[in-house]
Amino acid sequence: MPKYVERRGNVFCFRRRAPSPLKPGDTIYLDDRKESVHANGYVRFSLETSDVKVAGQLARKYAHLLDEAAKDAAAGVFRPKMKDWAPAKPLEPGAPTPEEIRFAAESMYVSLLGTDELVFNSSLQRAFDQAFSGAAPADEDDEERQSDRHHWSASDLPPLTPQGQAKLIKDWIGPITFALYQHTGKTITDPGPALLPFADAIRRFVIAMEKRRVEAHVPTPVQPHKGEIWTWQQALEYSFDQRPNLSEASRANYRIAWNSLAESAKGTPAGLTKAAVVAWRDGMFKNLARRTAKSRLTQAGSIWRESLINAKIPPGVADPFVGLQVRVDDSKVGTSREEFSIDELKKLFGAPPVSTERAVSVQAGYWLPLLALFHGSRLEEIAGLEVRDIEDWGDSLVMHIRENSIREKLKHRKLSERSTPIHPKLIELGFKDYVEAARASGLERLFPCFSRGATFGEAFVAHAKQLLSPAEGRLVGMHCFRHCWETARRNGRLDTSAAQYITGRKMERGSSADYGSNADRGVRDTDAANFAQGHFMGRGQVNGETEIIGASAGGRVWSNGKLSIPDILDWMRALHERITADQVSIGRSGLDLLSYGETLLKIPASTCMADWPKAAYRDNPLVLIGEGDGLVRTCLLDLEVTDIVVNADGASMTFRIGEGGNSQRIRYRLNQSPHYTTLDDAPLSRLAGAGSVRRHRAEQDIGEAGQSRCQEESGGCQWGVRLNHDDACSTG
Repeated sequence: MPKYVERRGNVFCFRRRAPSPLKPGDTIYLDDRKESVHANGYVRFSLETSDVKVAGQLARKYAHLLDEAAKDAAAGVFRPKMKDWAPAKPLEPGAPTPEEIRFAAESMYVSLLGTDELVFNSSLQRAFDQAFSGAAPADEDDEERQSDRHHWSASDLPPLTPQGQAKLIKDWIGPITFALYQHTGKTITDPGPALLPFADAIRRFVIAMEKRRVEAHVPTPVQPHKGEIWTWQQALEYSFDQRPNLSEASRANYRIAWNSLAESAKGTPAGLTKAAVVAWRDGMFKNLARRTAKSRLTQAGSIWRESLINAKIPPGVADPFVGLQVRVDDSKVGTSREEFSIDELKKLFGAPPVSTERAVSVQAGYWLPLLALFHGSRLEEIAGLEVRDIEDWGDSLVMHIRENSIREKLKHRKLSERSTPIHPKLIELGFKDYVEAARASGLERLFPCFSRGATFGEAFVAHAKQLLSPAEGRLVGMHCFRHCWETARRNGRLDTSAAQYITGRKMERGSSADYGSNADRGVRDTDAANFAQGHFMGRGQVNGETEIIGASAGGRVWSNGKLSIPDILDWMRALHERITADQVSIGRSGLDLLSYGETLLKIPASTCMADWPKAAYRDNPLVLIGEGDGLVRTCLLDLEVTDIVVNADGASMTFRIGEGGNSQRIRYRLNQSPHYTTLDDAPLSRLAGAGSVRRHRAEQDIGEAGQSRCQEESGGCQWGVRLNHDDACSTG
């Protein structure tokens, strides 16, 4: 008779003493059955079968569940009432992965060791209770369940051969199937070598039972963390669930980055190592721009950390993204998207529109680049237009960029919504006729052959590369039109806030500073009140070759490089021709917002005050005026500049400089050298500093240090006139 089975007439019943700490009257739930412990401490109920083999299988099942119920009672866990039970969870789609099989096998191993430990401790406690507390012994017809350590021996295992491994899996197929379903929600229909981790777990379990039988200590390991089989897809979907406001375009970018890492690293997110991330990152450098690789590294790290923070990945796992970077050299030409040049625009719009299989629609190939160029719109925004998003406005049209059934989310949600008139050039080219034809045909989508801009964008990239043959590393695509629009906006002096609305940026400055030509992109309208032009350096192109050149407000021009003397002379000659050319094709620049100096041709008659240069304030040297008993010691900053008189022709001016009665009269001439001359021979002035006394006449002591500032009162503006011995005067 099978263990825990007894016959009652033609039906077999389950009968077993309840393991500790279950006691008489306790209610227990065994799968789909609700039972209770009888007064004699036994659990007895009908198995509702007359087949002894089936009865033995059911008895083993309920014996295991009874042990689980005892473990729950010891841990203070109580099963819900049957009416509150949820239906059994459906099987997860697909076969279990190798990681899931290893996880289920390790979980089964831990569960078996834990059950053995619980049953042994329960039997041990009962034995002591009977010996020392006078507890009633078990009935003669009740065979108390012994722990697994008393049943298993290594001699029971088949040999460690392919045939032996297959037999072991076959003998244990029931518990294996149950463990897979319990821990992964999946099962198997065709047992094979993939289940070998279970064979290893079973052999380790049997060996552990032998050791425990001879009183060797074999601890029960901690149950494996479910995060060890947290899949790449689960991590991605969980990350999206945590950020429901993420736009579809952003989701697409995150998905590309994450799937690329999953394909490269294999395994599971919990098993991701820094070496695997580094290999993936370095592999991206071969096919992607470094900016794109940097974005994907950041996106993948964000998804991984979302799972770690929320305990979907075991907490002890080290973050493999810590310290990893992608360094981007912003000074290197061609490392990011740049605007199309005029010649490149002519090539693009002089060729037939994009009509590849990926672009699908010839109409889209014609109108989308034009809309992007004339409106600075994102590709996702114009590719996702519905016919109703274009409305009549007199003889023209208005384009409403808003969330609709095609693209449910814009990049900045409501902040990206706007309504702008269609550019007159597009009306001239026939865009209104196209819209009317789309309305007449009953279309919902303005460009009906695709719903996402990525499809067209990839086709346009290939089209642009074929036409333009860009330099290695330079990115060309639909977004370059947005850069073109920003440069045209600056050259046209369009207000910044209006530009932010037209292009759908959410902040005052947004990312517009990163668009268009680089030299002046950081200059704002408000900077004109706080700054003046000074030294600057910029990058441009001359005949298709890159040139880096600098200039100063004083008129000096320089460039970095190593040239021979003849080459330097050629460069200077070419620079002179460009500066003195009758017509120079230069667009309006943000640098034009900043004030700059003008050549001083006449000294303003309203000049009323003077000032010292910065060196005088820094050093404030000692000045000795006169000799002998009349010697006066003072500091340079204590001297007074008085009696300023500008000649009628504006070519010169006179002033006095000194202390009280000890002063000299100085003349400054604008267009003659030397600029300063003294009109009085006395008193003798000496400038002392740095431990030495230098004796100079006033025109040397003071003339080279002087700086006068005059104010043109009639115009309400101030002029700053620097009076240096060698340099021409200029306003600042």
